[in-house]
Amino acid sequence: MQVDSRFQRHRMKKLGATLTRGATPCIATRPTTALSANQRCSNVMQVERHLESSIRISADPAAIWEQITNVRIEQFSEPWYFRFLDIPKPLSAEVQSEGVGGSRIAYFKNKKRFIQKITAWDRPSHYAFTFNPEEGFRVGYVFDLANGVFRILTGSYRLVQASNGVTLTLDTTYSIRRSAMTLLAVPIRLVLIVFQKYLLSSIKKNSELSNK
Repeated sequence: MQVDSRFQRHRMKKLGATLTRGATPCIATRPTTALSANQRCSNVMQVERHLESSIRISADPAAIWEQITNVRIEQFSEPWYFRFLDIPKPLSAEVQSEGVGGSRIAYFKNKKRFIQKITAWDRPSHYAFTFNPEEGFRVGYVFDLANGVFRILTGSYRLVQASNGVTLTLDTTYSIRRSAMTLLAVPIRLVLIVFQKYLLSSIKKNSELSNK
């Protein structure tokens, strides 16, 4: 009976561990260790996705680094598709404190902000952060980025020096509620691609201008 009791306890522990693993609510295409388990999986129906875009820039890495950390793009015209899709135009971003654990605030035309936490700071090659949108930060008329069916989680920039310039890659991790994947996965991805391209193009312009 003692052996059976120990066996049953062992079986129950294994079953509990299996259920815990099976209950993991988020599926990520790449690990996002910058976020805690509670942040990544605060909603059991959120599914993580990953997107990156790149651009070639004719400027020194140091000049580009300044443009990706302290951003000034309010001078560029707002694309018509931003207004059509109700995408808030990014205006600027300011580093409040440098280094891992530091912070940066990103400002948008809708008067909302991203209160970003810096998770990687390897000047001038790698910079990463969490987004942390303010409550009520909406895109697409109805999507609340803080608590809605579509959320932006983390972002990062990587710079790779080449003989003909620097390749700048913007990486974004986002999530979509599982029940809305069929309907929203493609349009959300297309919107993010458009947004990334706009942001990278603006950074390229600023970097090349400041490098002259």
